[in-house]
Amino acid sequence: MATTSVTGLEWSRRSDRRMFVLVAVGLAGAVATALTAWAVANSPILVDRTGDVVWRSLFVAPYVTVGLYTWWRRPGSRLGPIVAGAGFLFAATSMNASGVPLVYTLGMVVWAAFLVYTGYMYLCFPRGRLGSQLEQWFVVAFVLGLAVLWALILLLSPTLPAGSDFTNCGTACPHNALQITTGHASTGTALITAFDIVITIYALGVAMLVFYNARSGAYLRRRVMAPLVLVVLATIVEFVASLFLPSAFPGTRETLKVIDGLVTVAIPVAIFAGQIRGDMFAAVSLGQIVVRESGKSLTPAAVQEMIGHTLGDRTLTLALWTSERAGYIDVDGTPLEIPRDTDGRGVTYVTRNDSPVAALIHDSTLDTDSELVDGLAATSLMLLENAHLVEGLRASRARITRASDRERRKLERDLHDGAQQRLMTIQLGLRLARERADGDLPLSSRRSARRRGRRSRSCVRWRTVSIRRCYGNRASLTRSGRSR
Repeated sequence: MATTSVTGLEWSRRSDRRMFVLVAVGLAGAVATALTAWAVANSPILVDRTGDVVWRSLFVAPYVTVGLYTWWRRPGSRLGPIVAGAGFLFAATSMNASGVPLVYTLGMVVWAAFLVYTGYMYLCFPRGRLGSQLEQWFVVAFVLGLAVLWALILLLSPTLPAGSDFTNCGTACPHNALQITTGHASTGTALITAFDIVITIYALGVAMLVFYNARSGAYLRRRVMAPLVLVVLATIVEFVASLFLPSAFPGTRETLKVIDGLVTVAIPVAIFAGQIRGDMFAAVSLGQIVVRESGKSLTPAAVQEMIGHTLGDRTLTLALWTSERAGYIDVDGTPLEIPRDTDGRGVTYVTRNDSPVAALIHDSTLDTDSELVDGLAATSLMLLENAHLVEGLRASRARITRASDRERRKLERDLHDGAQQRLMTIQLGLRLARERADGDLPLSSRRSARRRGRRSRSCVRWRTVSIRRCYGNRASLTRSGRSR
């Protein structure tokens, strides 16, 4: 998912269209719920019409409501339409409450399709699509297998599968209106038994794939899928109990029906709760990311580790855009290709003024929430800009330190070499001046001056001659010079 900017007018138009679609779907969901209640309440064949009205209406409304919420919250994901579609598909199963054989038969076909669709919805959560080729092949194989099996049932069996506790019509169930060949009764029984076995294997396979997806290395996905995993476990327990308890304890049949209804209603509720849990965790984590990791050095590698650790996604990779290569590199400078196959991976592009800055390759759970993706992109951009500022500050400090060291060395060199040369020049100048001055004196005076100079230098240099002697000699020399 790329973070792109749109004008205010374009965004307003998109919001208006989306709101119109959501309102239309919501009204259609209300109509579907009402028609379901009406069809079940006026059924001439259902054993418990009053209880079935309540339960089957509750099955339609939550699916549509959660689907609308997901559709509004994540407009770029297909999860919302998928969940809402489950509600409408279950509403269509209300045809099996009719006493007309053809309508009843079509309703049971839709009911079988709803079972397969529910498994598909499980596997699409929370990405909004099947996450792996294994899941795709699994669903396709069972859809084709059940389609062939149901085609045989419709053609050869005089009766249809019993359905669930909420489609129980006892001995008043209409016959199969699409049967074209009258076969042996055992053929229909064998086909219905085969259907029960296949649908049981399908349910167990879906449960195993859900458990496998819930064991993801990303903490965010585990948190999102936890409510659905609990519902799947409850469904398995209820299914096993319904196989053995009613025969041993007939009084538990009504209790198991209530549990079955609660588990069915809990499916869309679990999808809603998982999304709320994921959004809250990601939002709080992104809000505290800078505070929590403020003591670390801000480098691209630290930013990658920071975001991955905060979101609980160890596989998160930060790709940096480089204009020289016109492509992306990883935090170590190695060229990196953005994955085109979205098998379990999501891509969030970070831009500044419509120019690429970086890309985050993460668990696809985040790829379904546009607002969360925007927050992730904004947080990443802020951290990267801070990292660049820190690098610039360090480079500036290094340049200042090098310049100060260079000037200090230059000053030391000037003080050492320049001052010494000047002192030597002054000393030579004084010596030349003294020699010129001595050249103007008589020979005896020049000899006397040279002796005084040697003695004074000897007194200053060695300091072994007493000051009195030096000054006494100097004084005697002075008097002798005056006398001369």
